[in-house]
Amino acid sequence: MKLGTGVVIALAAWVIPPVALSTWLLLTPNVLLAEADVGQVVAVHSEHRWFPSDDTTTLQTTAGTFTVAGIQSAPRGQRLVIKDSTRDGEQVCAAQGTDTCADFVGHYLGALQAVPHGPVVLSHAVRGNLWDLAGFWGVAAGVVFALVAMFWLIESLGDCEPCDAGEGTA
Repeated sequence: MKLGTGVVIALAAWVIPPVALSTWLLLTPNVLLAEADVGQVVAVHSEHRWFPSDDTTTLQTTAGTFTVAGIQSAPRGQRLVIKDSTRDGEQVCAAQGTDTCADFVGHYLGALQAVPHGPVVLSHAVRGNLWDLAGFWGVAAGVVFALVAMFWLIESLGDCEPCDAGEGTA
């Protein structure tokens, strides 16, 4: 096998698996697995940290205190639920709106009631691990591709016959 063929194979091994895995993860449906009523909002306290990804909000409800990611707000008396789904994981959501959710920080230790749902292909944890694997594969295979391409380039530049002919005449 020529080194140029190796470059093409390395490129295909670098691009195809992570793209196929990422596409599959994007196309699998988000299935709601369970939910629990966590009461009505009593108070909200947000904490801004140095890095925006570390911002948290503490929601005090009639059923307990919950921490969510980011700076959030909620009107007093609004009913909240915790939802567990395959794509989003555990989230604190407004009971009336499904598009108003915040990622739950940590794990909910209360009882979540299972809801009727279709077949589940991937759990939230497995989905996260596969995203990490796709990223690792892209980086690792990219390094291998770069090495193979470098050796191919050195080999192709080394085939300079006029250069070899000039060495003997000097």
